Amino acid sequence: MNKFFILILCFFITVSCESATEPEGCDGVAGSGLTLDECGICDGDNSTCTDDCGIVNGNNESMDACGVCDEEGAYDSFCDEGEIVLWCECYSIEDTTVLDSDINVECSSFNAKDFPNELVQLTNLSTIDLGNCGLEGSLPLEIGNLTNLEYLNLQSNNLSGSIPTSIGELVNLTNLSLGGNNLSGSIPSEIGNLTQLTSLGFNGSDLSGSLPPEIGNLINLEFMSFADNNLSGSIPSEIGNLTNLGTLFLDNNQLSGEFPAEFLNVVGPYTHIHLQNNNLSGQIPEAFCDNCGLEPVNGGIYCSVKLGGNSFCPPYPDCFENNDNDSYLGTQDTSNCP
Repeated sequence: MNKFFILILCFFITVSCESATEPEGCDGVAGSGLTLDECGICDGDNSTCTDDCGIVNGNNESMDACGVCDEEGAYDSFCDEGEIVLWCECYSIEDTTVLDSDINVECSSFNAKDFPNELVQLTNLSTIDLGNCGLEGSLPLEIGNLTNLEYLNLQSNNLSGSIPTSIGELVNLTNLSLGGNNLSGSIPSEIGNLTQLTSLGFNGSDLSGSLPPEIGNLINLEFMSFADNNLSGSIPSEIGNLTNLGTLFLDNNQLSGEFPAEFLNVVGPYTHIHLQNNNLSGQIPEAFCDNCGLEPVNGGIYCSVKLGGNSFCPPYPDCFENNDNDSYLGTQDTSNCP
């Protein structure tokens, strides 16, 4: 009897020990071998999965860039009436006058990087200051609707495409900064309508074609830069109208031809003119020395002219020849000089 009892006890101990070593299945039973499917169902067949919007076997197709589950997108469900959504935030069409990365736009939280066409509905905007925000896409054709705009800074983004001709309708602009993007195509002649501009920057893009003569209409300009593009053709004589210009950067393009006589109108004792690394030729007018001087005046403030990397022919004006600063004249290709 005692032997039989001991044998029974050993059997149960052995079975219990073996069971204890078997892993539990998803049903909580050791050794059942049941597992969760991709939908989290025990012993399921992956047929009941839902995405974040509750769609069976969905892949969040019905979720917009702002995380809203709505087939019509955030524009119907995300904002109140009289508002639009830009970069997953709501803005009043009537009351929004400023879009500024330092005030009411958080660039780092952008879920959608494309420049939104809906922005042109904010017709009371006076300021757009969204430089270095990682914006992509192209400028909307209807940007000319923003006729109250006075300050437009979109520099150092990833914008591409051409400059819309409707930009010429922004007649109240005083500052236009679109440099450091991937803009291409030509400079629209309509830019000559922006006669209130004091600062104009399109440097560091991929613009081609020539400088339009209409640029001479911008008589209030104090700063202009088209440096580091692919501009060609000659410098228009109309640039001589820009007598308030203190800074002119046209370096690193493919501009050619000689200085127009009117160009000397923009050269003064405090101007900064960078024309290096183009295909300019002919002679440098002696009047450069009369208008500019290249010597420090009034506590060290002086004219700065950089002309290296062109094909200007000697003789050079005395103020270039006698100046110790080699960056003014630089190296000239004189192989085609007489």
